[in-house]
Amino acid sequence: MTVNYWSKKTGAQDYWGALPSGSTEPDMRQELWNMFHGKYPELPKAQTGLIRRMTRDTDGNLTPCSCVDEMTHEPDRDRFCPICFGEGFLWEESYIQFYRTIIGSSPRNTHRDQLVAPGLINIPLVVFYIKYNNTIRETDKVVLLNVDVEGNIVQPAKRAAIYGFDAVWDYRSDRGRLEYYKGFGHLDYVKWLNAPTYTDLT
Repeated sequence: MTVNYWSKKTGAQDYWGALPSGSTEPDMRQELWNMFHGKYPELPKAQTGLIRRMTRDTDGNLTPCSCVDEMTHEPDRDRFCPICFGEGFLWEESYIQFYRTIIGSSPRNTHRDQLVAPGLINIPLVVFYIKYNNTIRETDKVVLLNVDVEGNIVQPAKRAAIYGFDAVWDYRSDRGRLEYYKGFGHLDYVKWLNAPTYTDLT
C-alpha cells in the first residue's frame, strides 16, 4: 500500500483504514501521535530537535569528509571542520520531533555503577521514541537544541547536546505494520557542537 507522507491528514486510520471490527487492541501509531501532539485531555509531550543523518554512497557506505587523513583515516581533531564538525563523515540535519526519557546505565537500577577495566563508570542510557515516518539508522544521531523553560527553541537555534544510537528498534504490530521507532542512545562528548565564534578560537 502506498502511503502519502505529504498528506495533511494526521490519524493512523487516515492512512491505513479503520481497525478490524471488534478489535480491542490500541492503535499504537495513533496513541504515539496523541502523546506527541496532544488529544484532550492529554497534553502534547513531543520535543523538537534535529536528526543528523549520515550520508551514504551507492554501496551504502558512510561518505568520508575531505578533512579525514588518508593515512590515519581520522578527522582533524585540532582544527574545526566547517563541513562535518569533526564527525569525519558527511551528514545532513533536519528538524524532528521525539519523546526522550532517561532510564540510566541499567534498566533495573537507574543509578547503578558498573565496574570495568579502567575503573568505575556510570553511563546514562537515554531512550528516544520517534514516529514511524522517520527512517532512523543506528549511525544517525539526535541533536538537542537550547530551549526555554516552556520548551520553545531559543532563537537563533543552537545545539545543546548530541546523542548517538546504540540500537534502534522498529516496533511493529498487526501484519508487520511499523508503529514507531525506539532508539537507545548515549551522550556523545564532541569538541564542536556549533561552529566556533571568534572568542572560541582566541
